[in-house]
Amino acid sequence: MLPQQKLKIAHVVLSLDMGGLEKIVSLMAQYQHHCGHKVSIICLDRIGALGEEIKHLNIDIQCLNRLPGRLDIAVLLQLIQFLRQNQFNIVHSHNVEAYTYAAVAILTSHGARLIHTQHGLPDQFKPVKKLFLRISGSWLGRHISVSRQVQQQAINSGWTNENKADMITNGIDTSLYVKNERKRKILRDHYNISENEIVLIAISRIEPVKDHVTLIRQYSNLCASMNNTRLLIIGDGSLKPAIESMIYELGLVDRVTCLGQQSDIIGFLQMADVYMLTSISEGISISLLEAMSAELIPIVTPVGGNTQIVDGKTNGFYLDINNPDSLLRLISTLYSIKNKPALISSAARDNICCNFDLTMMMNRYSNHYYSLL
Repeated sequence: MLPQQKLKIAHVVLSLDMGGLEKIVSLMAQYQHHCGHKVSIICLDRIGALGEEIKHLNIDIQCLNRLPGRLDIAVLLQLIQFLRQNQFNIVHSHNVEAYTYAAVAILTSHGARLIHTQHGLPDQFKPVKKLFLRISGSWLGRHISVSRQVQQQAINSGWTNENKADMITNGIDTSLYVKNERKRKILRDHYNISENEIVLIAISRIEPVKDHVTLIRQYSNLCASMNNTRLLIIGDGSLKPAIESMIYELGLVDRVTCLGQQSDIIGFLQMADVYMLTSISEGISISLLEAMSAELIPIVTPVGGNTQIVDGKTNGFYLDINNPDSLLRLISTLYSIKNKPALISSAARDNICCNFDLTMMMNRYSNHYYSLL
């Protein structure tokens, strides 16, 4: 099959809720649709907010309403029927739960090839799941990981081998995430933030893996020595009430604002100067890519994919979670040197434009698609 021929592609995910994986799937589907491919997204659990946003784009979105817990046989049969009826060329699963269903369903879908993307480090597999992954890996066409650490784990577990494995880092549309001084002033005026204030922002699910507790503790120490900073926290999750209580107990209510889930991420990035990511585990964070593209200075924990994006010197910095004054030291040093913030923020955007652009990512996926046919 020639590359210029159009494909029928099915993405299999749990949902299109707000999140990095979900945003990537949404971007991929929109890009592929724009290129003339026939694209479907099969949500096993629910459509989610991102799914609702792209419904009007004429991208087919199916919801199978999976029951939580063990393998839902009824949903598996629905998936098998849908794949057989539509005769897809490529079935593309995202993360291990979606893969479990897709890997079984693909066996009865004549002519379709399976490609899988693992977007982060999964939990330790139970023996039965590990055996399933080893067996199903024999008919998996390609196993794509978003970071070196994720790729190595997949190979070490026997899920895939070096011949089938590849690493494709996430990409974004860098033309959308561009610094705009006029918008920055308008938005800062709207939120009563003066230009001499240093605004830190964190955008992620408020869950244990993102470690907002460390973020608040580090920021509390920063506030004790610097009175011209603000922290904006965007996102929702199970730990949001606990984090809000912690902010109150530390007397940070006037300095920290929890904004909940937001759709206008670009606008909030325009207001900010520094992007914070204190994860204890991370793939390739979409929010980090977006922030650096918008010329925010990243301060991240040196884990997982963060170390593939931020070098710790020229385009951003690493937070030492074992040093409670690490954030204070980084911010005070950064803003004590004239023009250094501008140099770092410019280098941050250059890195994203050169290495994490959406078109580059999609071209690599497209090459894998066509190589399987």
